[in-house]
Amino acid sequence: MLTLKDVTEKADGLASVGLKFHRVKLNHDFIIRIKMRQLQDGTWEVVSIENLKEYLKEFTSS
Repeated sequence: MLTLKDVTEKADGLASVGLKFHRVKLNHDFIIRIKMRQLQDGTWEVVSIENLKEYLKEFTSS
């Protein structure tokens, strides 16, 4: 299951987005932190995934 945890806008058209994933097998939630930048046309692009290594470690664990 995937749910939007929170969106915190920052200065200069940047935002930090938290996406919450629930691992049913472990009954555990994990929040992926994504940095996004607003483009001139108003859409958003992903700039980076702040905690990708931690998520991969969590995802590949039993």
